[in-house]
Amino acid sequence: MQVSAVLQAVRVVLIGTGAMGRNHGRVLQQVPGVQLIAVVEPDLERGAAFAAELGVSYFPSVEAIPGTFDAAVIATPTHTHELLTLACFERGAHVLVEKPIATELSAAARMVETAKNLGLVLMVGHIERFNGAVRALPQFLDDPIHFECKRVGPFDPRILDGIILDLMIHDLDLVSNLTNQPGVPRGSVAVALHGRKEDHASATVMFGERISASFTASRVGQNKTRTMEIVQPNNAISVDLIRQDITIHTIESVDY
Repeated sequence: MQVSAVLQAVRVVLIGTGAMGRNHGRVLQQVPGVQLIAVVEPDLERGAAFAAELGVSYFPSVEAIPGTFDAAVIATPTHTHELLTLACFERGAHVLVEKPIATELSAAARMVETAKNLGLVLMVGHIERFNGAVRALPQFLDDPIHFECKRVGPFDPRILDGIILDLMIHDLDLVSNLTNQPGVPRGSVAVALHGRKEDHASATVMFGERISASFTASRVGQNKTRTMEIVQPNNAISVDLIRQDITIHTIESVDY
């Protein structure tokens, strides 16, 4: 007897049609097993136009979507994340929300707690964890002593979050994940250069008792830079997160 099973596509709603939302929309339509069914955007003209471009339905709010859906991708301004996430949870949908997860720790805690109570998945868009160089890096780590992370780029008036939650958060997450240790701040400096939240910041953080790390994040640079330097007893590792490559400098031999 031959048994066949038909897997139903995951029905996904995209919320937000800014730069990241548009990226998510295009990618969602290319993922096997995923069916993008709707775009949600309060700006009617922009939302309807992007929905038409993707060939899906348009709705001005989550509440306006008829029927059920399986999951939602939220790519809206950070201050809207909590309410939109909870609205999707009320519909029984899993959520991928772009980082930063929320503007306040209390809001993030409510989102996490609600997901746990309802048995739903809450994911945050830390895409750097899936960078090819980052995924290969653990095999080269051998008693790291220090991490130095730099994430610099040109000024972007579109981004309203401070540089720490916008850019530095990626490297804080990566080092914590690579060391399997929570970070403890030891000192930091942040500067607002354009009358908004901080545009340049540096911080020193300890992970465990003996691993130190320094972080620099800035949006006042001319060129886009994403690097990580790791010091170990027998070598130093240079990681270029844009090119997704790793260079190891050893004490005994030339570079390889």
